[in-house]
Parts: sequence; C-alpha cells; structure tokens
Amino acid sequence: MVIIISLVVIGLILFFLFRPPTHKEYPVITAEMFDPPDVPITLAKAKQFYRKVMLETGHLDKQEVGFHADHFSEEIKDELQQLKEKASEYKADITTLRGKLKTQTSLLNKTKDEYDREDIESEIESITGEIEDTTGELDRATAEHKTLQSDKKQYLIDALNNELHGNVK
Repeated sequence: MVIIISLVVIGLILFFLFRPPTHKEYPVITAEMFDPPDVPITLAKAKQFYRKVMLETGHLDKQEVGFHADHFSEEIKDELQQLKEKASEYKADITTLRGKLKTQTSLLNKTKDEYDREDIESEIESITGEIEDTTGELDRATAEHKTLQSDKKQYLIDALNNELHGNVK
C-alpha cells in the first residue's frame, strides 16, 4: 500500500514538474484590433507586436522569443524578395513573348498562303493571350510586393493566427 501511495505521489510530482506549458487563449486577430486599424505597420513594429503576443500567450518564453521574432522578420524579408524575383521573371517572360509576337507578325506579313496565315494568326492569338495572362500575374505580384512593402499588418496577422490557432483565414 505504501508503494502504491509513493508511486502516486511521485507520479503527481512528475506530472506537475514536466507538464506541457499552458497557453493563454487569444482571440483570432483581425485588422480591426489594431488602433487605429488603417495605419500601416513597419517591420520593427510588427516584430515588436509578434514578440509581445507570443510572450503574453505563453507560446514562447523570454529565451525563445528573440530567435523567433528574428525568424519572423527574416520571413517577411524573404517574402518581399520572392515577390520581387517573381515580378522580374514575369517581366522577362513578357519580353520573350513580345519577341515571339513580333516574329510571328513579321512572318504573317510575308506569308501569302492562306493555310499558313491561319496557323500564324492562331499562334499570334495564343501569344497575345499568354502576354495578357502574364501581365495579370505581373500586376498581382507587383501589387502584393507594394502592399507588403508599405504595411506588414496582414502578414503579421496571418503569421500570429497561424501560430496561435493553426491555419486561420
């Protein structure tokens, strides 16, 4: 009987010593929670807010939070760089497509055969569609880059909600 009581006491002590840390419940973060909600957030302020929330909720302790905040900051910088590179790739693709379009247009002007002209016109139409699609992708990547460059709020909100609640959109 003493052995059983001793094992229970030891078990309880070990449970309370090594239990996983409890996390404070935190609501899903929205842009409206920022005061004022329409003011852009800089990288420094986003990093500061990230640190504050992760400490308040108990998701990170003081020893871990600095590393994770730096990693968060690097993620934003990487995202900006990727968007910039993506925009450059789209620009290069558009330049290549315009070169192909010019070649096909020149070929169309020189061709007299009706069947060949139809094939070339079809190719021109296809290239024109690709240029329009790629231009749309370029515009989206440029807009995303511009938005993230000027305001880190949405990136911060997404990152914190992902850390605190899983993938929340």
